[in-house]
Amino acid sequence: MKKISQFLCLFACIISLTACKKEPMIKLSKENQASIEAKEAALKGKKADESAGKQASKKQKEKQDLAFPIEQAKSLPEGSLLSLAAYLPGQVSQSYHYQSSQSQYEAIVELQNPQTGYLQIRENYEQGSKTKVYQPFGGQINLIYEQEEAKAGEDLSSAAQTNPIVPSYTLLAEPVTVGTTWSYDQVHQSSITAIYESLELAAGQFKNIVEVTTKLDNETMIQYFAENVGLIATRHINSNDGKEEILVLASIEPVKAKSDAATNQGLHVTFSSPNPAGKTPLLVAKETDFKYNPQEDPVGAWAQLFLQEGWMSGQNRLNQVIVEDQIVTLDFAPGIVNGMNLNPATDAGVIPAMVKSVADYYKVSQVKLTVNGSIMAPYNIKPQQPGIWTVDPAWTKE
Repeated sequence: MKKISQFLCLFACIISLTACKKEPMIKLSKENQASIEAKEAALKGKKADESAGKQASKKQKEKQDLAFPIEQAKSLPEGSLLSLAAYLPGQVSQSYHYQSSQSQYEAIVELQNPQTGYLQIRENYEQGSKTKVYQPFGGQINLIYEQEEAKAGEDLSSAAQTNPIVPSYTLLAEPVTVGTTWSYDQVHQSSITAIYESLELAAGQFKNIVEVTTKLDNETMIQYFAENVGLIATRHINSNDGKEEILVLASIEPVKAKSDAATNQGLHVTFSSPNPAGKTPLLVAKETDFKYNPQEDPVGAWAQLFLQEGWMSGQNRLNQVIVEDQIVTLDFAPGIVNGMNLNPATDAGVIPAMVKSVADYYKVSQVKLTVNGSIMAPYNIKPQQPGIWTVDPAWTKE
């Protein structure tokens, strides 16, 4: 009975203690407590300031990435004429990142078929992908094929040939000068409305920017192409309320080649290019990145250069490059002379450019031009001896 009484007494004490207000083990003075609370508030304020600073920095970077100060750009002199070959929508093995205040996407230039000239660009969006095929031909650059969710890197040239978009969409047309107009899609009209000397964006400094304006049903689309880069911005202006969205090139990054880097040569070479018609000298020096696998036939590399410079069209084909002791033979498929004459310099400028570029590269004195093995017969220039061309110092003489 005594034990039960002791237990009840202990239990009552416990209940009594738990009912009491808990007090801290260490009681601080009002001054110390106020000091601690002030420090905690200051720490919270610092963290809030840091967070706000990061947000402001992020917004500032986004603002810089989206900046498109075209109104500050200086126009090229009236009558300036540029080469269409320098304005493909993108360059091979480059990844372009575009963004606006509402959206963003990546465009990877996967390949350019050396035989057809088709340029293939894969656009990756948040909700999927679309691969587009472009063709430089007949003094125009056309979008000829689209396919959603295609396998990355798959060559769609055959599909583009057998099942093209009808009608195709024309991005740009010759002559590349202000005032040139053409049909965008056989319904709407496009025109070159300005050419700017240079423009600096977050992605870099660009030169010779061509402005193309297309009036569509519900909007005006204005695209900007930079020389030897491609598309750098697109403006969409709503026809009803005038609201505008600008997609700006935020960055360009190289795409790593899938092939073994040890077997690929990347050479930065100087080659000869025809001066615009009527100007001297006939040829001027230019530079480009020249890449090919030395274990393979160099046809693809030379064909890519000829297409890039507009010395042949996407319908032409380079069959062979035969390198011998003191002469190199370039053999083409039929139609090459017509392709050369699509260039403003005609075959009178294209052939000397081809001959000197190839002769300088292989360190030979002569180049032979043939068509399916037969001697090439150009329209506007004659060789020193049938089919065989020797580099003429007068071509580069001021």
